[in-house]
Amino acid sequence: MKPTASNPAKLPFNPLCYWRYNPNNAAIAFGFAIVVIATWGILVWTGHKASIPTKDGGETPIYWFAFGALATLGFYTYLKSRKFKTGDANPGVIVSLDPTLLAVHTDLAKDEIEFPAIKIVRTRITSVNGKPFKVGTCIPTVSQYLDSAGRDAMHWGDFEPEPAAYATSDEDSINRLASTFGKDQFDLLSKSLKQIPRPFEPGLYALWHTPGKAQCRRITSKSDF
Repeated sequence: MKPTASNPAKLPFNPLCYWRYNPNNAAIAFGFAIVVIATWGILVWTGHKASIPTKDGGETPIYWFAFGALATLGFYTYLKSRKFKTGDANPGVIVSLDPTLLAVHTDLAKDEIEFPAIKIVRTRITSVNGKPFKVGTCIPTVSQYLDSAGRDAMHWGDFEPEPAAYATSDEDSINRLASTFGKDQFDLLSKSLKQIPRPFEPGLYALWHTPGKAQCRRITSKSDF
């Protein structure tokens, strides 16, 4: 993640709200824990050994694996809560309804040189402030930046925007974040989108010029930068 976000989101975070839109990790963790606890209970009830031998001659009850899965989910959820508090907020716009695609513009620069880019992602939300999406609907997003381009690169390798509504259902908080965006940001997003090939497809698109490479190219590997 960027050391200091240019516009930190500072959103409240509700785990249940996040899991509602991103249920897979929670379902896997809770499902695994239930299976492990059920297996442990059946083994104990039937008089079988319900533990795994350790190298030092001890025994580890298998129900500890259930706690491990839930602890992993807890840590993952904590990282998400940090993202929505300290992550970089940017405006996003709906560019497709079938599937629902969200486009977000940012600068991947690590220093003074600009590296503008657009990320198009699928989103599970379908409305904002109770109103169904239409193409062109603007919503606030929060991003974290990834160093997949390499530590020596002058820019980040990717960014992961998520709608603010993933973190909270509090419309006041979401509207407060939306009010921090300037008209110039929306204008830049709109102008940049005109350069992206149609039909829109999920992915990262580099908008800066690199000799021998097309502008507005879709990034699929380091060599595309």
